[in-house]
Amino acid sequence: MIAAPTTATATYLGAATVLLHIGDVALLTDPALDAPEVPQEFRVPGTAMRIPLQRRWPAALPNGGLPHLDAVLLSHDQHADNFDTAGRLLASRADLVLTTPSGAARLGGNARPLVTWQSWVIERGSTRVRVTATPARHGPEEMGGLAGDVTGFVVEAEGLDRALYISGDTVLCDELAEVGRRFVVGPALLHLGRARFEATGATTFSLSAGDGSTLADLVGATAVLPVHYEDWGHFTETREEADRALRAAGTPTVWMTPGRAVDLRFLGLVRREPGNRSSA
Repeated sequence: MIAAPTTATATYLGAATVLLHIGDVALLTDPALDAPEVPQEFRVPGTAMRIPLQRRWPAALPNGGLPHLDAVLLSHDQHADNFDTAGRLLASRADLVLTTPSGAARLGGNARPLVTWQSWVIERGSTRVRVTATPARHGPEEMGGLAGDVTGFVVEAEGLDRALYISGDTVLCDELAEVGRRFVVGPALLHLGRARFEATGATTFSLSAGDGSTLADLVGATAVLPVHYEDWGHFTETREEADRALRAAGTPTVWMTPGRAVDLRFLGLVRREPGNRSSA
């Protein structure tokens, strides 16, 4: 029998990797788990160019390791700061991977494609979760071929009042406002960092904190939980800079401590706070 989840937590592991426990369902976003000393690079499509990528510190894996995953929510498979060798191995062991159509075609196996606004329902025990793909654009429109396809997600659970929004690697674009028109959004995991590369100058490939604040307003988020900042060398906006910008904009923000669960119910997934705060 499906029932309202009594738990809804997010545990930040670093980069854009977040473990979500919603009732009986376990989800993981963008698994990037390789150690910093593992060489990484971005192969520029259609060229011989290789851009080195450097992770600054390791993922904060929970004691006892990760649980069995009902799904990996993969915004895109092309870049190691979102999906690396260890992440690929982990994803292959999950029940399924939800990602872009092009990514699913490359990955095969348990990967399933979601076009924008398409949904997938996951049931485990007494929990039913619906995952919907949302718009995202990984850089300027004229550079779409460089960055490749990407998706965001909305996660809804039967019995919860609001949805969790996950931006994926995106810049601010008009299509994102539709998320707020289609869903009642609670907390939002926003991929910040203002990603830039020397080869492309001032061009950005992820949100700045200022853009994140604007996006939070567009979708009606009750709180922002920043991810995708500082961990990698091409993230150019520090946490301190991002925090100042978000505070100046008056955006409710929760900076997650890596490895420590945050109770999403108290950040807007439910309209009234549950009586028991023991899991917060």
